[in-house]
Amino acid sequence: MTKETVQYEQYQERLLSEKKDLDDKLDKLVNFIGSATFQQLPSNYCDLLEDQKVAMEEYARILAARIDLFTSDYAPKAETGGPEPETPEPKAAEAEPEHKGKKGKHDKDNDWKE
Repeated sequence: MTKETVQYEQYQERLLSEKKDLDDKLDKLVNFIGSATFQQLPSNYCDLLEDQKVAMEEYARILAARIDLFTSDYAPKAETGGPEPETPEPKAAEAEPEHKGKKGKHDKDNDWKE
């Protein structure tokens, strides 16, 4: 199935909608924080809006991570609610030598894994 033909579950559609709405609100808040009106507000109110922006950014990051889960190969199955089991890759007839151009998965800590 290609990405163009993906049919999402209802909860996935709600999550996508929630992320879009949050991104819109966050954009508006960021624009307001950069405005002259914001500069005229009491400092304690500005501090609260800055804190709100940080919280919204974290919330958006978490929603994006959840979306990544159901759009990746490790998406939860609708009938079980759990992740798909990993299927081991078939082993090559002979081991490949270690070299710089080796293909593999790259994790977030810049370490290469097979």
